Amino acid sequence: MTGHKRKIPSYYLAAIFLSFLFVSSDASLDPHEVTHREYMKFVRDTGHQTPDNWMNGRYPEGMENEPVVLVSWHDAVAYCQWAGGKRLPTVEEWQGVCEAGKLQKGGDIWEWTSTEVPTEEGPFKSLCGPMGTCDCSHRYRPHWKNMVKGFRCAGISLHMTSLP
Repeated sequence: MTGHKRKIPSYYLAAIFLSFLFVSSDASLDPHEVTHREYMKFVRDTGHQTPDNWMNGRYPEGMENEPVVLVSWHDAVAYCQWAGGKRLPTVEEWQGVCEAGKLQKGGDIWEWTSTEVPTEEGPFKSLCGPMGTCDCSHRYRPHWKNMVKGFRCAGISLHMTSLP
């Protein structure tokens, strides 16, 4: 052999480097349900309709840090989009966080999810469970609302980690 040095192509070096890194995405649920105070900011910024239990455009006194209720699935989707392009979590995401013991509940409400359940009567949305449970068996039409239906948003977070 003569004294030729072999040059390693840069794409090969990049592949080696990237093999030591792994990018994973996981759903990051907001730390609590959307509160009346947070929803008020959305209403003021967008002119969106207020929940039925608000009087003169204001939430009930002393309820500012309680989960907002009497919102439809459509209201929840609009809020999450407004709140930084977020979305509603899927049932799988919500249950995963709940079963890991990392779900904080500020109220005893069912939470809207993005998961659709087809039925003979038309599409329903899954809701996940009241305080103390990881139950996601509740089904509701997207336009329905009541005093025990609220929501939290989810977004995507990217994490760089080394491979094992």
